[in-house]
Amino acid sequence: STLWWRDKTRQCISIDTDPSWAEKMNLILVDNKKDFVEYPLNLCHSEEDLFDCIIIDGDPTAWRDSCTEVALKCLKKGGTLIIDNWLQDTIPCCGKNDWTETKKLLEPYASNVHQQHNHVDWKTASWIIDK
Repeated sequence: STLWWRDKTRQCISIDTDPSWAEKMNLILVDNKKDFVEYPLNLCHSEEDLFDCIIIDGDPTAWRDSCTEVALKCLKKGGTLIIDNWLQDTIPCCGKNDWTETKKLLEPYASNVHQQHNHVDWKTASWIIDK
């Protein structure tokens, strides 16, 4: 998805934990949960620094609840949060019983869930965060 977003946006900042992928794609490499989750906070010093869109995707999927919490702090009013693999039972971390904190955090916002054609449960969800 990094390639797709880079081709479609004015600026794309991507953070990854996979050294070979980060090097190949010239991404920001982090090797621990704290730095991975909190990296966007380092870029959001004022209202002008907030993001129009934040996408949560890829590994390590166990950190996604924490990523959602930070994403909500770093989005502009009216910004979009996109989460890939939303409630996918075929991905161990992403089934209907997971995402406890994320579900609570996103409860006030309407979601749009997009099912990928020709796949049992591949879904991507998005929210407009009108805080």
